[in-house]
Amino acid sequence: MQGRKRLEQIPLGRWGARRRKDLLVLLDQLNQRVDELTAAVQQEAEKRPEARLLMTHPGVGPVTALAFVLIVGYRSAFHVESKSEATSGSSQPNPPAAFIDGFAPGDAT
Repeated sequence: MQGRKRLEQIPLGRWGARRRKDLLVLLDQLNQRVDELTAAVQQEAEKRPEARLLMTHPGVGPVTALAFVLIVGYRSAFHVESKSEATSGSSQPNPPAAFIDGFAPGDAT
């Protein structure tokens, strides 16, 4: 909060001071909402073993891990072609049905 105190101490005119006050109130409201959403994402990521595993990697937090799990999905959701299919060119693209419907695998909400 040291930066905020310094910002509040800058002398401004009547309207500038009012605008600063309004913007700081808005900042407080947004920070509260962001904190609530961050907690919800953390809680949801902890429920999913795949997200927990991803969060063990440096730099991967709950937002990235949960987004990856929800967007990319589970490994079993993708068709894995055999070696013979890969070399013969006989395999067809097989998008997961859940993605076609607009939902990520395991996303029940």
